[in-house]
Amino acid sequence: MNQRTERVMIMAAAATAIGFAFGVFALWLTTGSRRQEMLEEVDGALVLFGGLLTMAVVTIGVAVVYRNHTVRLRRLTEEIDLIATVNPRHRVDGNGPIETRHVARSVNALADRLWSSLADQEAMVNSAKAALEQEKERLAALMADLPEGVVVCNLDGQILLYNADAQRLLTTYDDPDSSGFVGLGRSVFGMLDRNAILNGLHRLQLHVDQGRATHPSRFVATTSNGRMLRVRLTPTVDTDGSMTGFVLSMEDVTEERATRDAKNRLLIDLLRGSRASVAGIRAAIEMIQDYPDMDSETVARFKSIIQTESERLSYQIHEIAAENAGLPEPSHSVDDMLGDDLLWALQRRLNDDEGIKTSISHTVESLWLKVDGTGVIDSLTKVAHALRADGAVDQLFLTLRAEGRFAAVDLSWDGGAAAIPAVELEVGGDLGSAAFRNGGEVWYRAENDDRHTVCLLLPKTDAIPSLSHRVVEGGRPTYYDFNLFAGTDSTSMDDTPLRELTFTVFDTETTGLDPDGGDEIVSIGAVRIVGGRILRHETFDQLVDPKRPVSAGSFEIHGLSNDMLIGQPHLDAVLPRFRSFVADSVMVGHNAAFDVKFLQLKEAATGVTFGNLLLDTLLLAGVVHPNQAPHTLESIASLFGLEVTGRHTSLGDALVTAEIFLRMIPLLESHGIDTYGKARKASSETVYARLKY
Repeated sequence: MNQRTERVMIMAAAATAIGFAFGVFALWLTTGSRRQEMLEEVDGALVLFGGLLTMAVVTIGVAVVYRNHTVRLRRLTEEIDLIATVNPRHRVDGNGPIETRHVARSVNALADRLWSSLADQEAMVNSAKAALEQEKERLAALMADLPEGVVVCNLDGQILLYNADAQRLLTTYDDPDSSGFVGLGRSVFGMLDRNAILNGLHRLQLHVDQGRATHPSRFVATTSNGRMLRVRLTPTVDTDGSMTGFVLSMEDVTEERATRDAKNRLLIDLLRGSRASVAGIRAAIEMIQDYPDMDSETVARFKSIIQTESERLSYQIHEIAAENAGLPEPSHSVDDMLGDDLLWALQRRLNDDEGIKTSISHTVESLWLKVDGTGVIDSLTKVAHALRADGAVDQLFLTLRAEGRFAAVDLSWDGGAAAIPAVELEVGGDLGSAAFRNGGEVWYRAENDDRHTVCLLLPKTDAIPSLSHRVVEGGRPTYYDFNLFAGTDSTSMDDTPLRELTFTVFDTETTGLDPDGGDEIVSIGAVRIVGGRILRHETFDQLVDPKRPVSAGSFEIHGLSNDMLIGQPHLDAVLPRFRSFVADSVMVGHNAAFDVKFLQLKEAATGVTFGNLLLDTLLLAGVVHPNQAPHTLESIASLFGLEVTGRHTSLGDALVTAEIFLRMIPLLESHGIDTYGKARKASSETVYARLKY
């Protein structure tokens, strides 16, 4: 009903009421007494009719006033908020009563001035940013050309920066149970050996806390995708010298480590295989020397033993040498490390992570070692586990002392002798192999009836490495977010501000609109939002073979034909990867109840469940703009001044929804809705929350 129709209705109702009243009065004046008596009899009915007619006129008038003033003012308020917070190019509707038309003209005039002012500011900001962007491009090119993977993290392990090589080294696409999607805000601890990183990190933190100069910590770590990486861990420090995070520089040494292990195995086989031959040769020679008067036949038999064992030993050496010649020479993976740092890291590992009571009884300051620190700590930890499992050990004592060209690391305990397998101390055992790889030795000794010790000798080094701080600045424009250096809050999710959350905005396309009737997902698209930025390089875009035909109606919408979907992965292979992609984030969708219904129906068949928190831009639109209709993706995008591209593709819709969601956050905050809990509660109270699929 437009304004002119409403006015016509009011005028017609008023004219009818006035005409009726005048007609009754005139009739009463012109009739005789008898007719006047008759009119008096129907007077009550006329009064009732007139009252009803008056109520109708008043109702129509109130409705028109409400529509022309109250609703229009509410919509005007919403549009003013939209101009002030999200879309300064939006202009309010100039139709309506004369009063609202005047207000609309004034608001639009102010909006023009605001837009002009913002355009001038943007021009100045763009000019100021030009040099910075050029510098970023240079840094991006430098990062891309680095021959190794680089990851920068805050102290919580959240990734702040990474380059393409790091993504290649750490990403796991084939293992659905891994957290192998490298991305900003994700935890590096799910991709690299956590203990290896923490050992180096705690040592660096100790140096920073003590005001000592720091140097990189080097170790070899295993990734979640099975690679072996040589890692250099370097601290990043603030202007006041406090540690803010760390840099991981990574090089793939999977083949190199395999080569080293193969060479070690050859040497172990040589030692084991030659032991019997050497013992036989030595015994035969000693017999000949000790008994010079033995008969010639016995001497000949011993000489035959010497010859046979010598030939066997020579053959074994020849075979192992030939096999070794076919292996490339591996580089060293050991690093210069302070001995007391090794003991401190081992104590922290045993006490904090493993729950084994440990104390350091003696150390030698400035005793530098050349070792694979992570490997040594891992091996000693296994020995400590064996001692605790034996049941006779309550506490372990760590000691570091100099012994010639070696440094001795003693692991001691009081009480009875524990059952340490002898093979563990041999080259083939875990601790024995660690000693062998580091060029050291290991043995067990009982000092007295009450003190027992496993001694590990490790090579010393006199060269003190150069020490320096390394402060990281800059990075690739689309691969960094240094705002994450602030870390994460420990409050509950309901109390977490929306601006501090990580979101995954997703959408699906399907064979039809009836999930309970057997329709299936044919495409899943998603994009991440971290720190208020859409990470367009961190997306999930996957077609799915639905194993059933696409309906004609759905094909008209998304354009995915049956031929395009045949040969694509099935949903049971796609959902585990999608779950890894959305891990540790709040999922966001438009009319998300529809998409979630399809995912829920597949839980029993695939075993994949999504326990993520959820927000719906359809519901949030009803919160921030209850008087703007309809709340379709296109209408909301138009209201926000967004250009819709790639509509009705899952990734395209996810990107549009992400843009809309980011623009909704300041509008929600203007309504006092600034945390996840408030957004969830407000969403549940909208009329759209009643939709069920």
